[in-house]
Amino acid sequence: MALSTDEGQFLNMLLKLINAKNTMEIGVYTDYSLFATALAFPQDGKILALDINRWNYELGLLVIQKAGVAHKIEFKEGPVMPVLDELVKDVNVSPTPSIWFL
Repeated sequence: MALSTDEGQFLNMLLKLINAKNTMEIGVYTDYSLFATALAFPQDGKILALDINRWNYELGLLVIQKAGVAHKIEFKEGPVMPVLDELVKDVNVSPTPSIWFL
């Protein structure tokens, strides 16, 4: 539920090792893992962040914006299953090894 500093650094290292460019975060809570992921990604990396409550996302948004990584994040508010159902229907979405569920 809450990522520690060590776990954030480990996540950052793993994402860089596998050269990840796309992830999905289900439930953003305090945004720390979202922030760690965005920092690890190249400038063209993308994160789809899903949460039922926009307040959870906005909690850490100021730090994300100050770090200059907000452009890497697409946030969607609402129940996760309808969003995932839409992604499955999208013909442009195909599973790749760089997609992680965190």
